[in-house]
This record gives sequence, structure tokens and C-alpha cells, in this order.
Amino acid sequence: MMFFTAILLAAAPVIELYPAPQKMDIERRGVFTVTRVTPVVLADATSDAEVSALDVLFEALGFELSVYGAREKQNAPGIYIGEPGRHAGLTSRQGAFMAKTTLPTPPPGGYRLTVKKDRITVLGGDPAGTFQGVQTLAALAAPSRDLPFLDIADHPDFAWRGVCLNKPPTKEHLNQLAAQHCNLVVFDSLDFYALAGDAAKVWRHTF
Repeated sequence: MMFFTAILLAAAPVIELYPAPQKMDIERRGVFTVTRVTPVVLADATSDAEVSALDVLFEALGFELSVYGAREKQNAPGIYIGEPGRHAGLTSRQGAFMAKTTLPTPPPGGYRLTVKKDRITVLGGDPAGTFQGVQTLAALAAPSRDLPFLDIADHPDFAWRGVCLNKPPTKEHLNQLAAQHCNLVVFDSLDFYALAGDAAKVWRHTF
């Protein structure tokens, strides 16, 4: 019996996320495999910045996915990302059926991420929450494109998760902060007391 129990425990997927979400339930069986033909379905009215936020996911996968509006791929298997009310695929009866559940709207800054047989859903309480959900999806996809069936609910305990920097950050550094769900960067440098010459050029380029 102990040996059988050990086999079951070994078979359970192990996922480590940092920072840890408020809630994460992982099923022992079933995966959604992301392939090059898996569509990403966003709201029809999506800004360039929201589309650019997918770059971190594509980098984790190692390839780009085709992006569609909700009305183009409303009921097709794929990755559905957005907020209810803006995204037809997340608010219609068909969308709820495809997701196999009716997900409650997360609080501001929060998100719900589910992986089911036919669909991955990132449901944000607002655009900031959706952005954080995409960061988590990228973290899940980085080690493997086979994502286990799961349900993640997360929201910030505090309004701000920040960091203070005393020198200009690199793009890689900012991406690392975003991956850790940092939403506030404060700059404090001695350069600011005499911002001129080369120092002024460096900071001007940063902003």
C-alpha cells in the first residue's frame, strides 16, 4: 500500500511558481499541449500594448502563436485571454461551455487561470490582472508546452508590489520584475541631485 501511494504521489505534477498564487489546484491526469497552431484569442478591441504583453509567453514557448479577435475564434480550442465584458469568448454561453465552468470575475489586479482539455483561460479582473495572468502562464509554459489541467486563482494582498532601484534597469531586469508580478518601480539615485551631463543622458534614455 505504501508503495502504491508513493507511485500516486510521484505521478502528481509538481509546479513551483514565484510568488506563489493564492490558490492552485492541479489535476493528476490530463494535459493541454500548446503547439504552433494553437490560437491565442483576445478581445476584439485590444491595444497594441496588450498584444505586446504576449511576447513573454511566446518567448517561453520558443515560438509565436497566431492572435485572433474573439469573434473570429469564439468557440475554437485555444488560449483565451482577457476580461469579462470585453471578451466575447469569455462572456457568451458558448464560451462558458468550452471552459467547462463559469468563472467568477477576479478582484482588481487579480486573475483566474484554468487549463482544461480544450482551452486555456486567463481571466483578469482588469487589464492589470490579465497581464499578471499572462506572466503566470509564461512561467508554466517555460519548462514544458504540456500544461497539466489546473485552476489558479491569484490576487495581490496589497495594492503595490514594488522595488526601489538606484540605477537604470536593463530590459532583462524589468522583465524579471514583471515575471515576479512587480507593479511599481521607484527610482532613487544620487544622480537626481545634479542631473546633468552623462548622467542626464543615461536617465533620459531610461525613461
